[in-house]
Amino acid sequence: MSFDVSISVIIRTRNSDTVLRRCLASLKQQKNVSFDIIVVDSGSTDDTLLIAKAFECKVIPYPISDFAFNYSRALNLGIQQANGENILIVSSHVWLPNPNSVQWMLDKLHEDAAIKAVSLSRSKDVEQLTKEIQTPYGARITQDQFKGEGMYNYCSLIRKADWEKRSFREDLPTCEDQEWIWHWMKSSNACSYIFEVPLAGYDNPNYNFAKDVQEYYTMGKYVYPYYSSFSFLKELYKIAFQNFKKRRLQKARHYFLLANTLLRYKFLPPSSIQSDDYLKKII
Repeated sequence: MSFDVSISVIIRTRNSDTVLRRCLASLKQQKNVSFDIIVVDSGSTDDTLLIAKAFECKVIPYPISDFAFNYSRALNLGIQQANGENILIVSSHVWLPNPNSVQWMLDKLHEDAAIKAVSLSRSKDVEQLTKEIQTPYGARITQDQFKGEGMYNYCSLIRKADWEKRSFREDLPTCEDQEWIWHWMKSSNACSYIFEVPLAGYDNPNYNFAKDVQEYYTMGKYVYPYYSSFSFLKELYKIAFQNFKKRRLQKARHYFLLANTLLRYKFLPPSSIQSDDYLKKII
């Protein structure tokens, strides 16, 4: 099924030259859709902007005078200047190997007005990502089914009209996607749709431990209270112990430190947790 609609792609970047070209090339190979692409850049000093220019992207500078980068503000800045009726949010370290992925997302979004966001599941497994797929399977996520994951802004499609009614909250340090879809689920009969077969390649070179801490903290404080509960901390310790028994020492250490850090920072503002260097002082 094809729709005569426009799509604006929003990509947030900062020194993303090692991954951006792959992302943009995969978007250019998508079938039956056309885009305008907006890059919101936070002071890149590498070749990020040269790559964006080569792919004819519109570049919007994120105000580097801000105290800290804000995911929501970057998205809102980009969407404000988007011409498309539909907004495809893609991380610079994501690529779409299957050329039908965006068309499948578009078809699903327009299937029902109750669907406010369509997202792709991710994988690093190239063999899995390049398997031939005729009809990808997925599932609707409703308020009753929401457990903290309703959409993924590393690759999500939404309607601009919905964003105009309710933009991403700029007082959150992260998890703007889960808070946004949770708002719609709580205030209406809205739902999201997630393709469960992996269609998005994902390889984030900027992952750090602090990001995990901040995401769980933000989820517990602003979105889904379970993540701030002692039951959740107990679950993290359990996962750490299970990995230790299986001699997966790196994973065991990760989950143990994650639980310890969340416990210690349970009542501190998320702005206190910004980098691995900061966390090393208290671990």
